[in-house]
Amino acid sequence: MHIVIITDSIDNQKTGIHYYTKNLVLSLLKYDNKNTYTLIHREKNNFYKNKKNIVINGKGQIYELYRKLFLLPKLINKLKADIVIEPSHLGPFRIKKPTKTISVIHDLSNFLYPSCHKLKNNIVHKFFLPQIIKNSDILITPSETSKKDIEKIFKRTKNIYILPPAISKPKKDIKRIIKSPYVLFLGTIEPRKNIETLIEAYKELKNEKKINHTLIIAGKIGWKSKKITKHFDYPSIKYLSYVDKNQKASLLKYADLFIFPSIYEGFGIPPLEAISYKTPVITSTGGSLKEIFGETVETFEAKDKKNLKTLICKHLNNPLIKKKFTEIGPKFAENYYREKIAKKFLKIINNIIN
Repeated sequence: MHIVIITDSIDNQKTGIHYYTKNLVLSLLKYDNKNTYTLIHREKNNFYKNKKNIVINGKGQIYELYRKLFLLPKLINKLKADIVIEPSHLGPFRIKKPTKTISVIHDLSNFLYPSCHKLKNNIVHKFFLPQIIKNSDILITPSETSKKDIEKIFKRTKNIYILPPAISKPKKDIKRIIKSPYVLFLGTIEPRKNIETLIEAYKELKNEKKINHTLIIAGKIGWKSKKITKHFDYPSIKYLSYVDKNQKASLLKYADLFIFPSIYEGFGIPPLEAISYKTPVITSTGGSLKEIFGETVETFEAKDKKNLKTLICKHLNNPLIKKKFTEIGPKFAENYYREKIAKKFLKIINNIIN
């Protein structure tokens, strides 16, 4: 079979969908020796070396719409692919039969928490996403929580597959880049991540002299972030902006505690990566986080600052918790390494053809 994957997010994003798409492509190319793949994307970069790919560039909102609705479908239809995969919510559009379409719906946060997004982003999703969910042959979503959201909001119940994202195996021989002890948050700086609750809890613990750790916040600045970034000048908060894969690996490995306080998540890649490095993790119960991580991590209600403070102190003052994650972390993470996720994805592909 000839499978086309639209990989724009590898070129123009540095968020969870970027890593999802990159790991999906690497997984399928490495473990699928039966099918051929063509990657369609925006601009040249080293990721595509030795991979069959086609660049369709373009900038500006009007051209982007034209590209999505006309240029990409024209090319894909010309390629006569058996399957086209869009890993980034919006698409694929106007694909002619018999080509089958797979759309990955990571979450429905634009519908459930519109105040956490830009108005323009909400309008685009509310205009296009219902059509995509209705017309795609297969929907893939990372959790049972997201699947139920799709069923409830859009009334679609057939051909929805749950497939979690793949992660890379932990890197070895990593140098420590932060010498002092620290607590870590890693993710896009935006309201849905609920970083303000974490910062408030951290400041109070500092003022109460209950912790001596630095709070490291790493991630790309997103939308509606001014209320969050105003806290970054606090003396023991260190903001690192976007970090590359080696910096991220070091931060995850050497953190004494990773905290992920999101209001809502369709999955949650950063805490999974932290677990793979045997780092203790606290997450909120927002969206699918309780479902995914279960009893593996400690959880709190997203706005329960008091409980978050209690859990932070518990983790930082109990060496047995670190030992627990050393034992269970690798086993839990193994379920999400590329080989296993690739095999699950290939089963879905076989189902759609057969």
